[in-house]
Amino acid sequence: MLHRILNSEGERVHCKLDAFEASHFVVAANYADLVRSINYAVANQRALRALSNRRALYAFQADNLRLVHNFVAGAFSFRDHTWALMRELSAVGDPLMREYEQKVAEVFADSLVAGFVQDLRNWSVHRGILPVAFQSTYNVGRQEFVSSLVFSLDTLRSWKGWNSRAKKFLATLDESPELMDVFSRYFSDVESFYSWLVQRIRQTTAVQNSHKNSGPC
Repeated sequence: MLHRILNSEGERVHCKLDAFEASHFVVAANYADLVRSINYAVANQRALRALSNRRALYAFQADNLRLVHNFVAGAFSFRDHTWALMRELSAVGDPLMREYEQKVAEVFADSLVAGFVQDLRNWSVHRGILPVAFQSTYNVGRQEFVSSLVFSLDTLRSWKGWNSRAKKFLATLDESPELMDVFSRYFSDVESFYSWLVQRIRQTTAVQNSHKNSGPC
């Protein structure tokens, strides 16, 4: 009986999903590191902006570039892992595969914010440090100034090497976008995709197993 369970389709899928979870963990951990870095910079902006502390600012900018690169690279690896997983679990033309391909297009291929975030690696190759700046805006509801870390929109638009989706994303902006807003939007899409895929694989596997087990043992 144990041998039958260990060699069942459900157990095989379970093992594949465990490996897939490791890929998702990398993306989530890299995002958490990036968020901590942004929050630290905002909380310590006075020190980082001081003329006498330029070395600390440059160190932050370099580390910020590293964290962005890790986050984007992890997201690419995650996308590739989903494709490898689907090729093992579903054949071309299957309903689940068609749903998957449509979701991948929505999250990774068609999304404007994804196009921008993914192309930040290309920016770093050609332009180096990301053009980030501190910004303070007055929040009427809270009746106080709120600080944030933003991409310099003018500097971003000055570069002609963006992919088509990144260019469209920048064209939609009226002001410099906050780093937290950009990366949280992208991560939210990745998280939604991850939850959807795991749920659909489990649902499909459960249905398949119920059909196999409906006959006599």
